Amino acid sequence: MHFTLRQRTRLAALRVRDGVLVIQTLLWPDEVRAAEFETLDKAAAPSAKELTMAKSLVESMSEDFEPESYTDEYQIQLQKMLDEAIKNGGKKVTPPEEVAAHKEDAEVVDLVAALQRSVDAAKSGKSGEASTKAAPAKKSAAKKAPAKKSPARKTG
Repeated sequence: MHFTLRQRTRLAALRVRDGVLVIQTLLWPDEVRAAEFETLDKAAAPSAKELTMAKSLVESMSEDFEPESYTDEYQIQLQKMLDEAIKNGGKKVTPPEEVAAHKEDAEVVDLVAALQRSVDAAKSGKSGEASTKAAPAKKSAAKKAPAKKSPARKTG
């Protein structure tokens, strides 16, 4: 569609979004610049060191694919819901709650205890160093900023 905005004819797309008409301005073909980037013309060549590192990374993470070690949880839950719907004669089926097995398998970490151990370890490591090092010198007080000057008066 076309419309006028700021004394100029604009190209636009009229759309419906969330039940509201939205107009989105578009560019005319002569307003679109071609992509002229010097870096796009150059072929990127990785160094020998980068290739070696990439190969070793891929090799360290590679393993045989065993599809039977994965389960499609969505498909299992969907099948349970379908079976329940058939059993109930097509009545409304409520989705099953989240599987509790995932919660039981998760490792529970006491963050407060881990933080306390970390702080204790840091203190014990620093206490030996603190006695051998001298205390750092105190910093001098910050200087005050100079007073602001008032702007020059206009004459005339």
